[in-house]
Amino acid sequence: MSRLIASARGLFRRHPFVTNSAIYGSLYVGAEYSQQYVSKRWLPAPKEREDIDYTTVGRYAVMGTAIYAPTLYACKKLLSTCLSFKSTLTLALFFHTHTRSLFLSLAAPALSIELLCNKLQPSTLRTMK
Repeated sequence: MSRLIASARGLFRRHPFVTNSAIYGSLYVGAEYSQQYVSKRWLPAPKEREDIDYTTVGRYAVMGTAIYAPTLYACKKLLSTCLSFKSTLTLALFFHTHTRSLFLSLAAPALSIELLCNKLQPSTLRTMK
């Protein structure tokens, strides 16, 4: 058993792309399966329970291993060479701070417009009556 673990560890160290694909694929499949299990099997009443949609779980497996993993791996390699990050933690903090500020800069005006429309709608409806 230890020989199998050692060979898998060596494979993952030699081929980080395979490692990322396996990890992201298992994360996406595990998340989708657990979400379906909770929402379709655990929370509903016994008469309302549904079967798990394995085709959707398979789609998540394809997306996690064939789409997201190569994209994230390429982005990490590109940013590591361009910005010379010393660790993955620094890269993760960079992504977290910059994507959050980008999201807030794009989402804040839309949210404020939506809130403004929701506040104006009742007052304009009163004046129109």
